[in-house]
Amino acid sequence: MHFGQALGLELSRVSPHAAELCDPACLEGVEMIFVSEDLVLPESVRSGSRIICLTEKPKPTGYRILDNNVRVSINPISWRGLGAACAAAMTGLPSVAPRSTGMPRKAEGAAVPLDRERAIASGRLILVAEDHPVNQELIRHQLALLGFACDVANDGVEALAALDQTSYGCLITDCHMPNLSGDELARRIREREQGGMHHLPILGITANTAPEDLKLCRDAGMDDCLVKPTRLATLREYLSRWFGTDSAWQAAPGETVSAPPASGPDAHGGAEPFVPVDLSHMTQLWGSESTVKALLDSFVSSVREDVQALSPLLEHVEVERLREWHHRVAGAASVLQYPPLLNALEDYRRDITVKTPERLRSNGLALMRKCNAMLDGIEEQAALLA
Repeated sequence: MHFGQALGLELSRVSPHAAELCDPACLEGVEMIFVSEDLVLPESVRSGSRIICLTEKPKPTGYRILDNNVRVSINPISWRGLGAACAAAMTGLPSVAPRSTGMPRKAEGAAVPLDRERAIASGRLILVAEDHPVNQELIRHQLALLGFACDVANDGVEALAALDQTSYGCLITDCHMPNLSGDELARRIREREQGGMHHLPILGITANTAPEDLKLCRDAGMDDCLVKPTRLATLREYLSRWFGTDSAWQAAPGETVSAPPASGPDAHGGAEPFVPVDLSHMTQLWGSESTVKALLDSFVSSVREDVQALSPLLEHVEVERLREWHHRVAGAASVLQYPPLLNALEDYRRDITVKTPERLRSNGLALMRKCNAMLDGIEEQAALLA
């Protein structure tokens, strides 16, 4: 209620069993209805009102549009997610954005993503172990384009628990995760398989390109290892080794997209003009405009939270905790491959062990301002895709 009022909405609250929820006449003039996901409204009401479903399921961007149904996560509720969901409900945004002029077309015969039950039956349900929401969103969309369904675990511990409950056709795991790393996860899975006939294909994903890091993946029992950010065509090639290419997505030739003009220095409150993200390059790498839109939304939401998390770390400077923060944010930035952000993060990391706490604090505050300005610009670009 408070968030809605802050957005300028005039709200009234009624019981889920209130009579007016079943009477279209009583709802005349009501522009939106927020309902919990377990409440079923009559079709006569649903067809004449804009419905926003409140769900306990976490969403990386705070909301999601699926089959023209707008869902807002209250676990936790996101200010930006709620605002975007209201705009989507009022303007009727589709779940897959229409193709803008100059954007690549979806390939002919693109694979239709399976629902979870059919995926289990056909052996095409994939478990993804990844701790960062940006990487989760990218892999989820790429797998959907390739005709797979997936479950997502936030670390190796969750992944092991999921493997105890469900039969998966493949595991895709980040190599560096909290609680239980991808390397250790692979070792434990291979230990379980000893003496049996089943071999779970394991595909590792890492931000490190050093040969010794890739060797660690192999030594842990992984079948293959890819480097972040993973291109759609590369992921398709590796998955085809286990699943074949019958329904795999065929990449369409890329076309050009005109980037919006860079904002002036005053547009985002900083001294430097905003440099637009290369949307054409992203679409060619990851396969669809809807994937790019979802990835940008997730990126902005997640990295904003990461930037906010830097502030308390600067109050009592500890180099090791700053390094951990940098590794997390740099991992998300590497997916987007956005040079201004990567350069800003690298400038802060450089010589981090020899800088004084005062220098780390002042540079950190400056980094926060730069990041927020970039995120504002990226958010504006993402809005143009809607």
